[in-house]
Amino acid sequence: MAGYTQLLCVVNDRYRYTVGVTHIDDRAELATRAWGLFMSVGRRRMESMSREIEAMGLSRAMAQFLGAVCQSPPGPTNQLATRFGVDPGWVTEIVDRLEARGDIVRRPSPHDRRVKILEVTDAGRQTFETLEAHFAMPPRELLDVPREDLLALVRIAEHVAAATMPAAPTGRLTTANPPERSESNLRGQE
Repeated sequence: MAGYTQLLCVVNDRYRYTVGVTHIDDRAELATRAWGLFMSVGRRRMESMSREIEAMGLSRAMAQFLGAVCQSPPGPTNQLATRFGVDPGWVTEIVDRLEARGDIVRRPSPHDRRVKILEVTDAGRQTFETLEAHFAMPPRELLDVPREDLLALVRIAEHVAAATMPAAPTGRLTTANPPERSESNLRGQE
């Protein structure tokens, strides 16, 4: 049984009596506290990453779409719409911006001239690798944590990941959630 034991003792001037022993299971409280701290750190980290993405001239949606194109074989634009569950017209706007930056190109399909195939360019691959490197870099403060604590953190993260994810995380820039659709994402960072 996890938790801690609380002893209730009565002390008089000569003797100490144990009146009661209570076992307290505080795992739910500790898990809630730990999760809240991780979520807070994650939010701050995502805000910082959003600023870095914007400094590179991308919106978050553009970064997600670029990641999807980089991690997939060349394919039609509608695959992105299907993958992210968004309107194909919105995908076209984001793809236009990525193409204008030189990160991706559209080529005619060899099977159907009406269909355009998206391919990442060398510049787009380099942009994606830069984004990946930023995402993979842990916060500086984590490097100050003792090794034993980091090992415990890795064990905990692996346990939670195994219990909540269908497959092991890749550390990639992709997400199961569709990119946020907002005016700033539609306009880019112009």
